[in-house]
Amino acid sequence: MSRLPLKDLVGIVIAMQIMVATCVLGLGEGSFVLPATTLFLLVFTMYFTDRTGRVRLKQRMADMLAMGIVLYTCVAALRSDRQALLIVVANLQCYLQYVLLFQEKKPRIYWQLALLSLGQVAIASTLVPGPIFGVMLLIYLLLGIVSFALLLQASESDRAKKAVGPLDAARPAGGPILVGDTAAVESGTILRGLFAAASAMCAVTIVMGGLLFLALPRWSAGRLETTTVEPLQTVGYSKTVTLGELGAVVNNPDVVMRVTFYRGRSNRPLRLAAEPLFRGNVVTRYEGHTWSQPVTTRSSGLPTDAGSTITRQRIRVEALDVGEICCVAPVVAIDYPDPRLRVENGTDQLYRLDEYRDQPIDIDIGTTGISGDRQRMFLPADRVSGGRQRALLQPFSTGPNQRFSGLTALAAQILAEQNIDPARDRLAAARALSDYFHESGEFFYTLDPMQRDAALDPLEDFVTRNRAGHCEYFAGALALMLRSQGIPARVVIGFKGGEWNSVGQYYQVQQLHAHSWVEAYLGQSQIPDGAFGGERIPRAAWATLDPTEGTLDLDPTAGGNALWARTRQFIDYARVLWINYVASLTAKRQREGIYEPLAAGLEAGIDNLTSVQVWQDRLRRFDRSFAGRFWHWYRRHWFSWRGGLVAITFSLFAVSAFFGIKTALEMFLHRGRWGAKKGADAAPVLEMYRRLEAALERAGLSRPAAQTAYEFALAAGGELAERIEHRRLAHLPRRVVESFYRVRFGNRPLDTQEAQAVENALTELERSLAGKR
Repeated sequence: MSRLPLKDLVGIVIAMQIMVATCVLGLGEGSFVLPATTLFLLVFTMYFTDRTGRVRLKQRMADMLAMGIVLYTCVAALRSDRQALLIVVANLQCYLQYVLLFQEKKPRIYWQLALLSLGQVAIASTLVPGPIFGVMLLIYLLLGIVSFALLLQASESDRAKKAVGPLDAARPAGGPILVGDTAAVESGTILRGLFAAASAMCAVTIVMGGLLFLALPRWSAGRLETTTVEPLQTVGYSKTVTLGELGAVVNNPDVVMRVTFYRGRSNRPLRLAAEPLFRGNVVTRYEGHTWSQPVTTRSSGLPTDAGSTITRQRIRVEALDVGEICCVAPVVAIDYPDPRLRVENGTDQLYRLDEYRDQPIDIDIGTTGISGDRQRMFLPADRVSGGRQRALLQPFSTGPNQRFSGLTALAAQILAEQNIDPARDRLAAARALSDYFHESGEFFYTLDPMQRDAALDPLEDFVTRNRAGHCEYFAGALALMLRSQGIPARVVIGFKGGEWNSVGQYYQVQQLHAHSWVEAYLGQSQIPDGAFGGERIPRAAWATLDPTEGTLDLDPTAGGNALWARTRQFIDYARVLWINYVASLTAKRQREGIYEPLAAGLEAGIDNLTSVQVWQDRLRRFDRSFAGRFWHWYRRHWFSWRGGLVAITFSLFAVSAFFGIKTALEMFLHRGRWGAKKGADAAPVLEMYRRLEAALERAGLSRPAAQTAYEFALAAGGELAERIEHRRLAHLPRRVVESFYRVRFGNRPLDTQEAQAVENALTELERSLAGKR
């Protein structure tokens, strides 16, 4: 097995620790220049500075360089904002590490390098937003424990050398004695032992630290979060939407939000039977290529009186450049209105206040728009009349519009062929026009930009000539066709579906799920029976119509690699857990996600133990089981030859099981780690150390009860070094104890030469110290 000097081993582990810290810092800064520079300098200095000594800084020159770096950093810090200041401080620690790398490596230098790397990790914790930081932190923790253990060992070794004096003193003849450089050890043995111990310490630290982190109560505080990312640039959520905009982002994988549905107040996630429609911006006026919402309506807080069974929707919205929040409408408050949220009257648009736009936000709201596991296709509304209704008929509010003659004619033809009068049955007319887009086979969904006739309106061209386009064209054309037949309608921009994460039981909604559809206005008399279940029918309603339904598939994982899709779900769920229970663990989330489930589980456990009804149910189930039926049979036949045979068989089985388990435990203990220490090798190993103590006691050196074997050996060596006649023996106690530790605690037996060396060392100590007090 290779032998590696302890100093080199320390250097390698410290270099790995520095590299991990720099990599995680590079992830936070979004640049790999720093990790690449650090890797190059580590390799360069390990050879030219540590091994050959050709390139090495004197202490005075290193101090001057460090002062220059600090002055440069101070100037850069004065010119930096709050966010950039973290980067400046992190880079300062890297530059100071570079200066230290070019100095002669002593334990003091290694300690400084390790502490600077710890500072880098601390700063990176504020810059790296995902669970990748947790993975890197675990690696850093393991390397940190190993490096600190090696540094302590190196420091003790240097102190021991000073205590016992030079190692080239006179040594006894007659065989190999344990002398030489103790820094030259078997690297494989040390690393195996250290990594095993460090792994155990790391596991205990993670478990105990995790439990304390989750259990210690948080105190509610104000809005302390600060955004560390740029808000996502979204399309389709402003008050003005231009045709073709959604097509530009449909392949954008940026995550906008994650949504989990729950039945009422339960904590059991719910998956809808069909893809949910997350309602966002509502636009009503069409002019040329643009849909807009000209009138800003009043807003109010979320209503608290649902009037029906609610479904909870827990939404985490990323930092966006707009305030609108897409959700299943209509929305109601859970317990009390969230002061960060508002709802626009008339459009039911949910949005957050401007001061919360540039940071991720978690909201917990209710909706009456889900019944069972299906989203309702009707939204309750107030009666629309007068000017508002005319706005919903524009550009047909004053009669036919020649710009849309082809669109109007097609709509009238479709309804005439199905013998539908839109004035009498708006819903049938609206569904007939919507179904025509995907049932006629003449319209096609495409993301590619289409050539349009410049002499025609884009939607007129889409309906009459070039019948291919994105969902905006489908929704816009349907809205105008409904209006041309006297049915008020509006266009809704939002998201459809999202990727269902079966691991975390939530919908991950990305920009590529952006979608648009239509809502048609119905008076109370036109709302069909059963539209709102058994609840009271509202004065008016909006019917949801999706003309692109059946013409596209918004699930990006369909037909793809199932293993890769599953892996992505695990990665995303890990990110969600990291955000919810590490990076953003608030008092509210701690109470809802940790304390309340634990309290509910404890209460249920106590009920299971103390409830009379539960025990009665268990007894009834036991009576119906095979064991219960057998017990009742045995009670009737226990005083018979059959009962005696059963009793004897059961007794033999119980005795055999007892002795079998006992034998297995004894074999495990004798063959395991503990048993190995108690095996055949234990006696010679203990005898080795007993002889050492006996020999040293003859010289008046006894080990105090609070002193370890190694500490005793160092102290004894120092005492012998002060005696001129015994100075040549000063190094032997430490060497014997090192061999004793290697066998006793490292489980590595000595080879023949090493065993002979220990024997010679003990013999020399016993002979030289015999009779000396």
